[in-house]
Amino acid sequence: MDTLVTLGGECFEAEFKRKMPMQDRIGFCRVFSLRDLKENRPGFQVSVFWPDRDGATDPEFDSKVEETTLNVIRRAFDDGTLSFDMPHDPQHYQDLVPNAETERPAASRDNVRRFIREKAFWVGFRVNPKVGKYLVQFDSQIDLDYLQVGRERILQEVWLLREQGYLAKDENWPAGAGRPTAKLIDEYEVERRGQQRESFPRDLGPEGTGSSVFVVHGHDEGMRQSVARFLEKLHLQPIILHEQPSLGRTLIEKFERHSNVRYAVVLLSPDDLGACASTPNELKPRARQNVVLELGYFIGKLGRSNVCALLKDDVERPSDLVGLVYVPYEGDQGNWRIGLAREIKAAGIRVDMNLV
Repeated sequence: MDTLVTLGGECFEAEFKRKMPMQDRIGFCRVFSLRDLKENRPGFQVSVFWPDRDGATDPEFDSKVEETTLNVIRRAFDDGTLSFDMPHDPQHYQDLVPNAETERPAASRDNVRRFIREKAFWVGFRVNPKVGKYLVQFDSQIDLDYLQVGRERILQEVWLLREQGYLAKDENWPAGAGRPTAKLIDEYEVERRGQQRESFPRDLGPEGTGSSVFVVHGHDEGMRQSVARFLEKLHLQPIILHEQPSLGRTLIEKFERHSNVRYAVVLLSPDDLGACASTPNELKPRARQNVVLELGYFIGKLGRSNVCALLKDDVERPSDLVGLVYVPYEGDQGNWRIGLAREIKAAGIRVDMNLV
């Protein structure tokens, strides 16, 4: 099973099912089942016809044809022949015939860079559950053939994206491999949300209805990303202030504009150190001051039952907040997702616990 990314931003799995001889043509078809990994749209099956060639006796022929077939499928998405948005009959295959005579131009520099960013985001972040653990290869032969470029072009763009802070650096990694940074993930998510703005309303108005959840956060980017992706998994819309357009507003005006939500999740991460004036040497980890301020703001605006604080490590709890729900946050491991989902559901927001 192969995970494929296209220049158009699609990400899907292609599973080889079978090879079938053709009765009305001299050749065979390779049938693949396609599963959408981007938006979980209905999948379908596609067959690609290959005429009988003398090279079929080559022991490497099947592997070469399979890689070429996968690129035929990718290009069919690029030119609109295939789409997960179109209706498909599950009882029939979508037929493709590769055109060997058509010479494709090499991908432009911008398209190569876009492909690397797309693959880094989807394969290195969204598809693989262990964020930051999966090393993405950008110079595989199948990708070079798809883009019609040489390996040097890929290495140049990977190096540039590393220098710009979009791919992580490590001397022990191959030159053509990398992992996405928080900068790449953040910018990609902002772009995706901008494209989805009509589908997911950003502002709820004074009624405070809908499925938007304001995420108050400090400097822990991993915690923020993890919580935001989990909220999206529950079909809720995370509101992260710095991702919203300012439109000439001051920071406080922008905050007030986007705070009309049903629920708020406050991430108390140990970003600062603080102590009482009487015991200055007894420093304790604390959340950022803006996080504590916004925590109080949402308690006053929404009520305690509509605010949940995720507590990371041994961060100090704000005083005089009796009755506020605290859920321990343990990163990728732990039960914080279950606890958070239950609190949101208890507040009257529709949550499918099967998605947790």
